[in-house]
Amino acid sequence: STFDSVSTLNNLTRQIELFHSKYKILILPPVDIIPFEVLKKAKDFYELGGTVIAWQRIPGRSARFEHTDAEVQDISIGLWKTLHPQASEAPVNTNSQGGKNLFHCGY
Repeated sequence: STFDSVSTLNNLTRQIELFHSKYKILILPPVDIIPFEVLKKAKDFYELGGTVIAWQRIPGRSARFEHTDAEVQDISIGLWKTLHPQASEAPVNTNSQGGKNLFHCGY
C-alpha cells in the first residue's frame, strides 16, 4: 500500500508526511484484515506521539502470508489494550510522547 511504502514519520514534528502533505492524526479504515506493515507504521506513529483512531473495528487478521494473525493482534492489543474496546471520546491508550489511541464506532 502507499501508506506503508511511501509515507514517512517526521520525528521532529511528530507527523506523517505523504505526498507533500503532513498529518497529525491517522484514522484506520474499518477493516478486520490489514497488512502488517500498515499497522506497524500506525504503531510507530503512536509511539512517536501521534494520534491513531480505529474506526468501527480493531484490525485482527493479517492481509499477507509473511505475518500471522497473532502478530497483527499483538500490535492491535498493544495500541488499544484489547481487540474489542468500548467507544469513547477519551483516549483508550496514551504514552509519554503524547501519543493517543481512540476507538469510535461510527454514527
